[in-house]
Amino acid sequence: MGDLSETNHVPYARPRMDTGHLRELRLRKGMSQHALSFKVGVQGAAAISAWERGVATPRPSTLLRVAEVLGVDPIELLAVDGREGGTLRELRVVRGMTLRELADIASTSSSTLRRWESGDFVRVPGADVVRALARALDVDPAQVEAALMRARSATGERP
Repeated sequence: MGDLSETNHVPYARPRMDTGHLRELRLRKGMSQHALSFKVGVQGAAAISAWERGVATPRPSTLLRVAEVLGVDPIELLAVDGREGGTLRELRVVRGMTLRELADIASTSSSTLRRWESGDFVRVPGADVVRALARALDVDPAQVEAALMRARSATGERP
């Protein structure tokens, strides 16, 4: 289910799914909600229905399975605003990684990574950390830096 917790003053939530596109892709494949839930390995059609209504969001690993079953890139399932590269959170989710997994790879705490993803930070992580994040996410370090700046800008703070 979509978690929503507070990190200081910045809300933290999983990236939103493009609910209409998910439904369209499922129907294009000729699948019922139940059939998709079976192929993805989730409990019944209720989970798919909740995703399509926007009241829940799958875990990153489940999002990867949904994309695989529907034959699309995972980013296509997210409601992104056409931003080139997406946010750090979106980059992590489309790789099927949990917050803890990426934090471990970057040798930082989950709470620190959560702040970076939410744009709630004073200084950009150092170059070594940015490179570690980029390697883990299979993107260029410049893309990680841009994602961090987009998150920072979204909070209304100066970069």
